[in-house]
Amino acid sequence: MAYVDFITKVHTSTKRNYVERVVEYDKAECAAVAKQYGKDYWDGDRKYGYGGYRYDGRWRAIAEKMAQHYGIKSGDKILDVGCGKGYLLYEFIQAVPGVEIAGIDISEYAIENAKEEVKPFLTVGNAVDLPFPDKSFDFVVSILTLHNLYNYELRQALQEIERVGKQDKYIVVESYRNEAEKVNLLYWQLTCQSFYTPQEWEWFFSKVAIRGIMVVSFSSESRQVESCRLVNSFFNVAENEAIDQFLREGYIIFDLEDSSLLNAIRKNIYQSAVELLGDRTQLDEEDFFDKTHEIISIKDLNDFRVKSIARMNQDKSLRPSIYALGKKYIDWLVGNELAMQRNCNLSVQFPKDDSSLLPLHSDVWSGNSPYEVVFWLPFVNCYRTKSMFILPRHESEAVFRNFKQYSHLTSEDFYLKIQEKLVWLEVKYGQGVIFSHSLLHGNRINNEPDTRWTMNVRFKSLLSPYGTKELGESFLPITMRPATRIGYNYIKPEC
Repeated sequence: MAYVDFITKVHTSTKRNYVERVVEYDKAECAAVAKQYGKDYWDGDRKYGYGGYRYDGRWRAIAEKMAQHYGIKSGDKILDVGCGKGYLLYEFIQAVPGVEIAGIDISEYAIENAKEEVKPFLTVGNAVDLPFPDKSFDFVVSILTLHNLYNYELRQALQEIERVGKQDKYIVVESYRNEAEKVNLLYWQLTCQSFYTPQEWEWFFSKVAIRGIMVVSFSSESRQVESCRLVNSFFNVAENEAIDQFLREGYIIFDLEDSSLLNAIRKNIYQSAVELLGDRTQLDEEDFFDKTHEIISIKDLNDFRVKSIARMNQDKSLRPSIYALGKKYIDWLVGNELAMQRNCNLSVQFPKDDSSLLPLHSDVWSGNSPYEVVFWLPFVNCYRTKSMFILPRHESEAVFRNFKQYSHLTSEDFYLKIQEKLVWLEVKYGQGVIFSHSLLHGNRINNEPDTRWTMNVRFKSLLSPYGTKELGESFLPITMRPATRIGYNYIKPEC
């Protein structure tokens, strides 16, 4: 699910006195009036709703940005679910002459008092039963409407939006991120029935099969989009989607662009293993990595792994090849001036082997910089316990905020306490993973029938803070730009 912000500027332009709404007025009475969605709600006293919802041109910039982002062109059909008086739809026909519009709103008053230019295209109705044929619209938008439905109505409304839309949908809903924002939302809202955190909204949308959706959830304290949702317009759509996923989950799985490089790296490791094992190597390259446990004993595994790592890192082409495999996503997520770990590491885990376990941990706890990421590269298909687990970003940060309740636990009890929230990564050969090693992660006994082979190496922004593993010691610069070189060596003249 992607996140794009078009409406923060409009949404924050209105001042709100949260406390006044519950102290100065009978909040329950005001809410009852507001839910009639009549004149009082739209154009009556502020205590009942908008306090005067009039056209002022503020939606023009939003329509233009949406049209540009989604490539809306003449002839496209746009639906606004919860259109109110139709101001956004009016701006669409101004921004993109020739588009066809339709709007639906539960308020008869809003439709009767809509902007005259769009009134013929607006309908009184409910989001749970859209009166349009399947796949009627190229773009469906719904801003600050769906949270006014009960949770049992939300699924139906989303399914209706999916039914009538062809591809792109943009939805904005209210949310809260902490107790203060929850209180503000409760104080301010008059019609909101569904109160969810951003993570709960994500979960809900993930349960409904809806394509091409972009969602923004607003908190009630600052009225700002959650900081990790902001999308930089200097990035293209693909970059924004990758950035959003990484900020949301703390990791991203992606297809490698050059399979020949990956195959060459694996072939070199196989040939090195043949030299180390001699006559014991009875498997061809295709079978070797999955079946290594058939020709090497557990007691010899670590010695074999250490020697393999040493031989592997003697290859001067290894690090440039590894970077090339992940370059696009590393540059998107970390930057284009990079430091890379001096040596790459290999992990080899046999079935049922408990000698190479990595307990639940965060690498930052051992002195690594939180600005580092790990590029995790499998040489076999990794799944279930033949892989690694990670605790997604919002879950890891929740643990860190409340760590006192976990700090006394053993590593095993710690794992058991949060295991239901852990995600086992499914990564095929030909894919890679980039994850923030500040998040909780690890592995368990490999209960699958085959051996796991993976490589990992760390990257970080060259100029970001270092931990105990410093530049020149554990990290080497790989993409320092000339302007940085000149600036780094600048000597201020002394008078």
